Amino acid sequence: MPEGILATAYEALGRGERDPLLALLGPDFEWIEPELDGYPLSGVHRGPDGVTQGVLYPLFELFDRLVVDVAEVIEGEDRSVVVGTMRGRPAGADSDWELPFAHIWEVDEDGVAARVRTYFDRSRITIAASRRQLAEVADDLLEQAAE
Repeated sequence: MPEGILATAYEALGRGERDPLLALLGPDFEWIEPELDGYPLSGVHRGPDGVTQGVLYPLFELFDRLVVDVAEVIEGEDRSVVVGTMRGRPAGADSDWELPFAHIWEVDEDGVAARVRTYFDRSRITIAASRRQLAEVADDLLEQAAE
């Protein structure tokens, strides 16, 4: 993977532009999240469509004004590490949450991104998803009561 390309892709993601990051992903690319009950990003997401549907859309739905700030990109021959913080406000919260993360990217022998493994406090994402679901239920109940 060309030097600096991950930093550029994450900077674009921080501005809400997903295409530079998705352009790095081939159809066999794997975005790996742990299999945890109730965790909305759970599983292995393949290719640009899988990452969009299984990771990016859910994150941007769970957090209003989601921002991704990259603190450091450490590039190696077959691995790169991206360290940063996601910030956004989940439904029903009084303030923004900060979620520090580390993404470890693996590159194949051709220098193409093969997979990424993510590390951060997943309980916060699960709580944000639960809050969103509760807010939707409350809205439905208020709508029914109004009828």
